[in-house]
Amino acid sequence: MAEVALPLVTLDAWHAAGIHLLDLRERSEQSYEFASNLVVNIPWSEQKLRSHEYPSRTTRFALLCSPTIANDQVDWFTNAALHPTKQPWQVEFYILDCAGTFATAQALAIVATPHTPRPYPHARLWTPNSLMLQLLPILGHVAASTSPSSSVVMDLGCGSGRDIMFLAEEMRAQGVTSWRFYGVDHNKAGMANTIAFAGRRGVHAAYSFVQMDLRKLDAVRSMLRKHQNDIKCVFGCRFLHRDLLAVARDELPVGGVFAWSHFAMPADGRPWTWPHPSKPRDILGRDELVTLFADEFEVLVNVFESDSDHGRPLNQFIAVRRAKRHHTSDKASS
Repeated sequence: MAEVALPLVTLDAWHAAGIHLLDLRERSEQSYEFASNLVVNIPWSEQKLRSHEYPSRTTRFALLCSPTIANDQVDWFTNAALHPTKQPWQVEFYILDCAGTFATAQALAIVATPHTPRPYPHARLWTPNSLMLQLLPILGHVAASTSPSSSVVMDLGCGSGRDIMFLAEEMRAQGVTSWRFYGVDHNKAGMANTIAFAGRRGVHAAYSFVQMDLRKLDAVRSMLRKHQNDIKCVFGCRFLHRDLLAVARDELPVGGVFAWSHFAMPADGRPWTWPHPSKPRDILGRDELVTLFADEFEVLVNVFESDSDHGRPLNQFIAVRRAKRHHTSDKASS
């Protein structure tokens, strides 16, 4: 284990810094809870299962550690050798869970009582794909301009579920309570993991998981048609199957929003120099999405940015169907 070099500070120093605090205490160690939207508890024993809830590599934060294993906890977050393919976390300092920390929390009036209202959306350390920040106001406008209904949003290739949970939470915070949010993924563990995630985020009643191989296009088409009268948005992030994009395009109803975020070739014809994705077929052409959605759609967002982990170029794309499709391809590709 590498020697711990992270500063050890008191809780009031963290409070003055105004950054997030990752509380690593086990549930059995939580003699009190924080009433602060900057504090998130993810027990140390759940780190692998819930690592997707950790901060991005560009977010400054601090750790609240158990005194007996603080060195191990700090080392895991700060030892670059343990995460050789990732940028380091921006951990500023750590705090020990002790009587003095509790006393300081009381003095700062950030100890929760049984009657303390929990803020909503709940505190989160993680950040969604930046495409969600552009998609959210668009969906808010859609919700405001349509009558309340069983509207549906689908995340194709949802993975851990951060993006669909973000939208579900934020839409609920805007008073949109009738919409349904579906995470679709081939991973069998997604059923249990994302439903548990939805429960922690307070959106379990609005969320459903669909286990599906998204390469089986007939199954995808059938799913989209089943919900066609209700679909308001289909989106995906860092997942590319070109025939799937065409199916989603063809099955979206008028007014339906398509949003996608994926790696794209660099500007000015420069070569792709990153190790992942490694195959050209897994990288979008610079104008590929604009061309694919040139007919019957209005492009609302088409920007390029760099991902926070490795600086890889990403195409952030949002379009809305403005006209009825002339035909729907029923080519079987399962």
